[in-house]
Amino acid sequence: MATIALILLIAVGQSFSFYQPSISFTDSSSSTIPYLSLSVSLANKLHEFMLNKTTNAYDYEVSSNWASVVSKQYSTLGNAFIIAGMIQLYRATGNLTYLKWASSTSEQFWDHAWDSKNQGFYDDYHTNWVRETCQQTTQNNAMWGIDFLNLYQTNGSSTWLSRANQTVMLINNRFWNQTENVVLVSSNVCTNTPSSDVHIEVSIGSYLWLTSQWSQITGSNKYNNRMSEVASFARDYLWDSSSNNLSGGVGSTDCTKNSNYLGFMRSAFANHSGLEDCRKGVNENIWGAMGLAYLYSLTGNATIKPWITQDLNWINQTFWDPTHGGFHQDAYRNDTLRSACSSTNNPLDYPGWTQGEQPWFWWQIGQLLNDNAFAKWALVSEQWTVQHQWNYTNNNGGDMTCLNSNTSPDLGSPNANLYDWIQGSALYSFSTIAELGTSSTSSSVTTSSSTATGSASSSSTTTLSTTITSSLTSSSTSTISSTTGSTSKSTSSTSTTLTNGPSCIANSNYPVIGSWVTVSCSKFPPSSTLKVTIFNNSTKSYVAYLYPSQATSSSGGITFSLKITKSMMGTDTIMFYSPSKSINIQTRVVIFAGETPPTTLASTTFAFMMVLVISKFQSRKRGAYEFISRRTSRYL
Repeated sequence: MATIALILLIAVGQSFSFYQPSISFTDSSSSTIPYLSLSVSLANKLHEFMLNKTTNAYDYEVSSNWASVVSKQYSTLGNAFIIAGMIQLYRATGNLTYLKWASSTSEQFWDHAWDSKNQGFYDDYHTNWVRETCQQTTQNNAMWGIDFLNLYQTNGSSTWLSRANQTVMLINNRFWNQTENVVLVSSNVCTNTPSSDVHIEVSIGSYLWLTSQWSQITGSNKYNNRMSEVASFARDYLWDSSSNNLSGGVGSTDCTKNSNYLGFMRSAFANHSGLEDCRKGVNENIWGAMGLAYLYSLTGNATIKPWITQDLNWINQTFWDPTHGGFHQDAYRNDTLRSACSSTNNPLDYPGWTQGEQPWFWWQIGQLLNDNAFAKWALVSEQWTVQHQWNYTNNNGGDMTCLNSNTSPDLGSPNANLYDWIQGSALYSFSTIAELGTSSTSSSVTTSSSTATGSASSSSTTTLSTTITSSLTSSSTSTISSTTGSTSKSTSSTSTTLTNGPSCIANSNYPVIGSWVTVSCSKFPPSSTLKVTIFNNSTKSYVAYLYPSQATSSSGGITFSLKITKSMMGTDTIMFYSPSKSINIQTRVVIFAGETPPTTLASTTFAFMMVLVISKFQSRKRGAYEFISRRTSRYL
């Protein structure tokens, strides 16, 4: 890692502050966006209308009203995106239905799509599971490997880890170019012919994401050197800098050098003979940033972080619309925008895949880098998606495929068909925001004023302070009201809820700064690590980020201690995730200034979140600005 650290310092040069464009598309009113209702609605639509009930796989394309399947084939990447969204919705709701749906489709893909002889997933399949092509792609296989890891982290089954292991091994064999030490885009399995190109999204970003996450979970450093080599290739041959002297190769277009020298170009030939495609895209760049963020999270290499920030700054400056908001998708090397949607042929169009993936990735990068500014920008981007990209023309919903538009971003093309990977990325993004609890807080982005009611898959009744179209599809109602700012839920005894799930309890409700609090948790997935983050609600910042090294017991329990520090002054939200944000546990603990806490007060346990309230009065004891586990800690 020493080599890449030195060179990255030269390439990046300094630490960059986050560029946040003005959000001129908002107005003075505020509303609450029911992300959870939209997530549930979308999941139900996908399961009811896009899922082939015989094979438990999702069709590629349906009509805009969800009434008919337009393309009866299975996209490997599209199904992987939907599974990612279903897992995230389970994490947000605790409803096992979504986890079962994700597991069922994943089982089917492994049993019928994975080539047990030659290994790997092909790009597309007919409905009888016969492959449509001989091609396998790095990104498609990597996304399934990520899903397998997330399923393993969610339910603790070693079966999913075994499948993730096989996927990681495949990518590091079939797609790895031993001569140039880089991961390739694809391979023709029938002729055993690997491609000759390297793509910032399809090979590099997806490779770094999967391999870094796998390395963290397994504790293996087997591929660390390879990941460094991949990052070096991205820096030397795909990052648009003054030191990148690659000329345009066969198939490259519009490769006039850019005086700005920022952003990742799409692809180059592995043998360094030239650029394959020097154009740039917002999603290509966010995938590159995501891969680097996972590598940073794994290695702690501080020189990678400012590079990611520089890329995200360039994304916002280049692709975020200064008038209407929202991300445009494609640009030439000189940062001039170009159309991404063949239906519009407008440089200022808005593809649905962009609006789905951007908030998803911005949020995860914010978490990996412990940077709340990026996480907040994910919410801004997601609010725009809800306001503009969601189909309000009827009660069916769904993220529209493309919008027209430098003047009327809402008009777009609502009659365009709906695609699996676009809906999957939207499902993930909506569910992530819902998990954060933002559907009960106000925002500065206004939404459509249309109203509707429907049925939800859980048996809860939800009241939200907005009027927004939501079409839901199962047995209970969701009431959307403009008269209250609160969110209320009632759950029947037959529903799967978090109240029967994991819980944590602290040994003291009134700790003082400098003291230790012991927290005991139960009903987590067995033999899994526990992640803890602490957000100070008073200072609006994360003050600690912890991965205890001890795994939960075979019964799903764990006990550990944390030190109350001065950085926790005020009200803090302590979130427990097992092991990758699958479950939130919330418990309220109160302290007062003093040398010793009262001994007569009992602790209180709630489902979902732990809120630690620390007295605003300073303790005489000096506390370190850190969150400490007696085993291991990770600081912001």
